[in-house]
Amino acid sequence: MFRFLKILFFTLLFFYLSFWSYLYINQKSLIYFPSKQDFYECEAFNDYQKLNFNWTKFYYKENDLKNIIVFYHWNAWSTCDRAYMKKYFENLDYSLLFVEYAWYSDDNYKPSINLLYTDVSNVKTFIQSKNYNNIVVFSRSIWTWLATYHSKIWKVDKIILTTPFTSFEELVFLKYPFYPIRYLLTEKYDNVLNLENYRNSLLIIHWDKDEVVPYKLWEKLFENIKSVNREFVTISWKWHNDLEDDEIFYTKIIEFIKK
Repeated sequence: MFRFLKILFFTLLFFYLSFWSYLYINQKSLIYFPSKQDFYECEAFNDYQKLNFNWTKFYYKENDLKNIIVFYHWNAWSTCDRAYMKKYFENLDYSLLFVEYAWYSDDNYKPSINLLYTDVSNVKTFIQSKNYNNIVVFSRSIWTWLATYHSKIWKVDKIILTTPFTSFEELVFLKYPFYPIRYLLTEKYDNVLNLENYRNSLLIIHWDKDEVVPYKLWEKLFENIKSVNREFVTISWKWHNDLEDDEIFYTKIIEFIKK
């Protein structure tokens, strides 16, 4: 019996450590899902300027010189693949900036949190150079931390977060509760920390059937936000990737921006 238990223990330990090693070594490939869409060949943004600003690429359309919406797309595919969303923002007559990330636009960079920090910093610098005084940032899911980080390093008037979380560490821990996630992750994103001093308007939208980001994480995030101008919207019977076909989602966003 003792021999059996000993063998069982070391077998389980082997698989435990093997999976740990797999997660640690491959974590970036489990987070970043670029499509390698050529930035300059995106026909959907042919009516926009295709700019490379300090090695950060984005599609830019200048309309109102006071108001701008910055769009940070999510961790899969490319900004070009999200071009269907621009029609909803274009009716507002705001200037628009759709950010592309390093490694997502058919370049030779390797993905990293530091490159994403640089992308946000470059976007901030570009907006400063244009002297916009009303800035709206939008993002979704894992990459909502880019929008919140933008608000941390520079003034943002309105933030729109869809299916956000508290921190990536907490999100991963819910998936793998038997691992010391703090020591596993090299990519750490924290929306609570980024928003600790934010006091302007914020909208959170979440799906009640989201299977990727649990309801309790965005609820906890909302409770930690000190801004009095905060709103949340729950959309019923929608899963994590149910976005494109929901008119309520777009209506709530537009109403929030127009306030």
